Amino acid sequence: MPRVRRRGPNRRGDFKTSDRVIFKLMRGGDFRFLDPIDVDLGRTLDEDLLRQTWQEMGQQLLQEYVFDGWDIGEEVRHHDPRPGCRPWGWWRFEATEPRHRWLETFEIPPGPWGGPCELEEVESDFDYLDRLGLLLPGELAAVEDAEPRAVEYSAATGTGR
Repeated sequence: MPRVRRRGPNRRGDFKTSDRVIFKLMRGGDFRFLDPIDVDLGRTLDEDLLRQTWQEMGQQLLQEYVFDGWDIGEEVRHHDPRPGCRPWGWWRFEATEPRHRWLETFEIPPGPWGGPCELEEVESDFDYLDRLGLLLPGELAAVEDAEPRAVEYSAATGTGR
């Protein structure tokens, strides 16, 4: 699929579709240098603005994130498609439930830092989407093309493919 390339910076002055807002919805970071030229640089990204923008543009942004790849001008590097993953805005405004978490306990060999340890494991994006049936049409094939091992075994469902 062709990549969607954004021209940056956004010179229309439309803060809601500015590169700064789009980057926040895609990756979760907030960089003020991505603001449109004629917007007050002190403006904050409040929850209502982000939710409204995601409601209006979420499906397009999701498509770009999963299948097409995206970039924002020359200031922010290009990001390749990420099938089996979701952008920050999707997790913030559309995720239906939290990801599963569990603790793994293991022993570190004797030494200055030796002893029992606990490591919190978090369900992967792919396992979450697969478990809840939220993969987009064509996404499983794209994941298999990108990382064949990712779909051989789903830890969340305990099933192999």
